[in-house]
Amino acid sequence: MTRPLLEINALHLRFQGIVALDDVSFTLDEGNVTALIGPNGAGKTTMFNCVTGMYKPTEGAVRFDGEAITGLKAHHIARHGIARTFQNLALFSGLTVLQNLLVGAYLKGSSGLLQGMFRSAATRTEEAEAEARARGPVRSRRDRRLSRRRRIGLSLPRPRPACA
Repeated sequence: MTRPLLEINALHLRFQGIVALDDVSFTLDEGNVTALIGPNGAGKTTMFNCVTGMYKPTEGAVRFDGEAITGLKAHHIARHGIARTFQNLALFSGLTVLQNLLVGAYLKGSSGLLQGMFRSAATRTEEAEAEARARGPVRSRRDRRLSRRRRIGLSLPRPRPACA
């Protein structure tokens, strides 16, 4: 049996007298696609905010790949590869898809400001590796051409109207 990638154990979050999360527990295994669904106000966004470090749970634990991440700051959790996006993505409109993907690569790099300014060998190597990772999912020639011209967009499906 494999260890779960994400473990949520007895998570609670209270905002003064309001209970936003009440004893929430679940695990997610690597390689599976999982959805968190529920009505408005059920705590879905609050759960994501606890996992990504935007909120600190009142009680309970969050573990990622066996490591406790409960209460860590968002930028520390992002270094593990977990980040929160918003429905109105604020991408850099003047950048290509590839360039927008590379913006987040700095979290995985170790070059500092001076190395970046002077374009050290380590900086150039990190940038080349990041670009290779960003280009990895782009498979066909057509996809590569589109990735240079279009920006990324992500949205949730709109609810379908009830049938009459």
